[in-house]
Amino acid sequence: MDTTNQAESMTQPGNQAERIRSLEDLPTVTLPDGYETSVGPTLVSFYQRYGPIFRSHSQYSGENIVFLVGPEANRFVLQSDRLKFSHHEGWGKFFSVIELFGDGLLTMDGVEHDEHRRMMNPAFTVSYMDRYVPLMNRIIRERIGAWAKQGEIDIYTEARKITFDVAAEALTGLRTGPEVDQFRDIFMQMLMMGMLVNSQEEWERRIGELHAQLDALLIPKIHERRERPTDDILGMLVAARDSQGRALTDEQIIAHTNILLVAGHETSTSLSA
Repeated sequence: MDTTNQAESMTQPGNQAERIRSLEDLPTVTLPDGYETSVGPTLVSFYQRYGPIFRSHSQYSGENIVFLVGPEANRFVLQSDRLKFSHHEGWGKFFSVIELFGDGLLTMDGVEHDEHRRMMNPAFTVSYMDRYVPLMNRIIRERIGAWAKQGEIDIYTEARKITFDVAAEALTGLRTGPEVDQFRDIFMQMLMMGMLVNSQEEWERRIGELHAQLDALLIPKIHERRERPTDDILGMLVAARDSQGRALTDEQIIAHTNILLVAGHETSTSLSA
């Protein structure tokens, strides 16, 4: 859809015909070098100069990127008209989340998103979350036990290890040690892929290699739970059924696990550090 036309209607007075502007009418800005480290100040400066709606171009694909800035834009995108926007097209395709992590909750829309969220809800009830507390306490004790001997530590790095270990064990049942260390290494490479490659061909090759490693690690765990059910989150995903009685595929389970791992440790790492 042309989000520009939708967005313009939230800020301009007059009748509908007067409110609609074409994409080509929007001011075009050039994102400065280092934009990723100064997003807020950069967008504020563009907002002050061009107003709440402007566009730029993706440096990778050349596609238009339309920016909607300010409280009315936030309300329009996130609340009043949020169903006019697609997570699948945005997160999934534009930001390559599907290519990196698979098609999980973050990249699903509408009925599909609601159905998969319903299937996953039992694993995240308050009563179920209580069982993770001993796991968290054990991993924290294991990780901080060596801190005093090290003398100096990087708290962000250590927080990342703790939150990843907790999320990985809660999600997949992997115990801290070689398996979780391998899982973390694969995952960190996937997260940092944009800074590790120099071409589309290298991107595709590296992603293919990482996906093969991830499949080799997780698919046996999924098949084990199909034969011998468990009560960890991976086991609950294996046992989940949609409204038609269908189970999730291996690909869907891995995608959901990846997205939950992003949600389960990145924000917690930053907050705790």
